[in-house]
Amino acid sequence: MTGKVRLVDVTLTFNTQVFFTNLLVAGGRKPKKKFLRALATEKRIFCADRGLNICYKAQLKPQMVLGDLDSVSTTAIAWAEKNKVLVEKLNPNKDDTDFKILLDRIVKDNPNDLLCTGVFAGRFDHLWSLFHYVVAYQNKY
Repeated sequence: MTGKVRLVDVTLTFNTQVFFTNLLVAGGRKPKKKFLRALATEKRIFCADRGLNICYKAQLKPQMVLGDLDSVSTTAIAWAEKNKVLVEKLNPNKDDTDFKILLDRIVKDNPNDLLCTGVFAGRFDHLWSLFHYVVAYQNKY
């Protein structure tokens, strides 16, 4: 079935299901808390680095946080650890972004089941790499 990966502000065609059970929260422009809570209903939540700050403020417990944690508040990290969230700290000297590494992990297990939010911010290089990642996954799966 052809579905879509919804990047909140933009919808890109991707070979996936209509219903999603995995939500990847990145650290870009954050959605409103009410909207994010609605998106997160009955979803497995994963955070790429600063996405944890967004989930913390919305009081949404992720299953996992992955990143070099350079842009995550100490309060959010303490909250995650207290709530037994898996926190995987990456070496900051890496070739891929935190988002890409987490995306690889999620898509490897189930390539047809992902919704991404918080992916747009002020950096064109991150936006450009995001589009390349999505196109690569579209061609792969």
